[in-house]
Amino acid sequence: MEESGVFEYWFALIFALGFCVWFPAYVIKTKGRGIPLWGLAFCIVFLFLILPLINVGIAQESLPFVWNTMFEGIAGERPHIVQQVTMQAGSLHRKASLDQVFLLVCGAFLLVSVVQSVMAAWMLYVRHNRRSLFRAIRFMWCSALMTVCAASILPFLFLGKLGEPIVYNCALYISVYIAILLGITAYIRFCPEVAKFYPS
Repeated sequence: MEESGVFEYWFALIFALGFCVWFPAYVIKTKGRGIPLWGLAFCIVFLFLILPLINVGIAQESLPFVWNTMFEGIAGERPHIVQQVTMQAGSLHRKASLDQVFLLVCGAFLLVSVVQSVMAAWMLYVRHNRRSLFRAIRFMWCSALMTVCAASILPFLFLGKLGEPIVYNCALYISVYIAILLGITAYIRFCPEVAKFYPS
């Protein structure tokens, strides 16, 4: 029964995710601004929908950990965190704690990443020329840089050892994010039909 329940859960999840990707791609391809390729429509949907959802997942992994440390602390290391924040963020707010500052900065990085991903989708969807194609690629990888910083660098920078669980929990999200961007970049750079659709 348990194995059957797990199978049904993953089947329903994959089916729902596939529909959420296919339906916007169908609308973009058939009702949109003359997108000629299904692959390009899927790239736009991934940039506009899936990558921001991955950023939401990263925020969801970070928030409970920080929320717990704000009230419980970890093995008596909480006073050390407060002492660090008095030096680093005392000018911002006397009562700020280092994990709160981490949460604020991480949220800002993830928000910038979402905006850049949406901008890349907009470049591919609206502006059909070679310059917009290259700008979309730059926006995509800048968003990846912001996401990697938020999930892999900022936890160690602000929380030290206490940031390790966040980094481990977000490793899968980062891997999926980079894999999607690699696939999108390879498709739009090496597909001849895409090059014809974005003339110089």
